[in-house]
Amino acid sequence: MEIRIACRKSPLAVLQANKFINAIKKKYGKEIKCRLIPMHSAGDLTDKDLSQIGGKGLFVSGLESALVSGNADVAIHSLKDVPAKLNDGFEIISCLKRGNPNDVIVLKKNGPSTIQELNDCSKIATSSPRRKAQWKIHNPTFEFVPIRGNISTRISKFLESDLDGLLMAATALERLNIQEHHYDEFNYQDVVPSVCQGIIGMEIYLGTISQEKRQIIQSVNHQNSFNSGMIEREIIKYLDADCMSPIGVICRDEMIYLDAFNKEGTEIYQLREALASNELKPALSPILEKLKNDRVHELITK
Repeated sequence: MEIRIACRKSPLAVLQANKFINAIKKKYGKEIKCRLIPMHSAGDLTDKDLSQIGGKGLFVSGLESALVSGNADVAIHSLKDVPAKLNDGFEIISCLKRGNPNDVIVLKKNGPSTIQELNDCSKIATSSPRRKAQWKIHNPTFEFVPIRGNISTRISKFLESDLDGLLMAATALERLNIQEHHYDEFNYQDVVPSVCQGIIGMEIYLGTISQEKRQIIQSVNHQNSFNSGMIEREIIKYLDADCMSPIGVICRDEMIYLDAFNKEGTEIYQLREALASNELKPALSPILEKLKNDRVHELITK
């Protein structure tokens, strides 16, 4: 049997797809063959601000088309890029073990070595509304500059510029083994990351996948990472938010950490709440009720 795997063409996306392939090989040996189908996505083909042209869902739509047409059996995603509201027929059915969820700031070797050493008017590169709002509320004099491209491209642009820092996900740097630059890393409890940051998710289309292939894809699931990811995605879905909204959420050690901001980075809402249950609905019900009462949706859409 062959599993056909769609992924983006970026080095990180291909590496993550190969992590899935390695998990299949480890479990099934030569019994299952895997074929990688790297694809350009609409998000890869533009340098425009994603928030103005459809958000990070642009990284997903092309891969989903391959699932619908039957040209691929599974699409491999950085789950933080996948909209919480999937179109009918699509489903995230498994996840690999979560990587480092933290954010980092990349700093130049001849400059400051920590965030505390940056000047008040430092120029920081990020295209994430969440990171911009999160940092601006604590560093209102910083200037934030948009930056696009894959991991290596962004780092190259940063090093060739007059920028002072570049905000990124730690797990991307670790997976690509990029070590030649200086980083300052932030604990998820202090700088709450994007929903599902560090999680690799496997998506299928129910109309084309066979039951046997579905079971194989589900068999490599890391249950704790899957549970955390689904909880985080349900919170975002409830708030009618997406990966371009100024909000960070992580489920870790049976706790929910949530930081929400207005887009200008002048107001902040924080929630630190223990999960009351291991089951999705009972665990989330009191948290969602609190978010409703505290009008968090109104804050993140300001």
